Amino acid sequence: MVTALEAALSVSAREQNALAAAASAGTMLMELGNSFFEPFGDLIRRAQAAGVVRADITQEDIPRILLMLTGPMTSFTPGCEGWRRYLALMLDALSPVGATDLPPPTPLPELGPRCPTH
Repeated sequence: MVTALEAALSVSAREQNALAAAASAGTMLMELGNSFFEPFGDLIRRAQAAGVVRADITQEDIPRILLMLTGPMTSFTPGCEGWRRYLALMLDALSPVGATDLPPPTPLPELGPRCPTH
């Protein structure tokens, strides 16, 4: 799971201009949906079974975690790996060691067509 998060953040760091050009990075990230985030579900379950990710993390948490981690990308010089500090902080938060109970997860919004179809 760490490798997958590192890869996603590395691409985000290299593609800052593409992220900045998007009308809404949050919407763009959510629209990647199943094609990008579905494999994280299996990674999460395997990491939880191994005892390295807290049991209350869900697949729906991953897009939002990536949004939290990609948000400050524009504050780094392109190509800078300053994001690794914040990934390390997030990985500590995902660890079951010292974890406190989380509020229940909120489902991801259903992303239908942006324009009404007639």
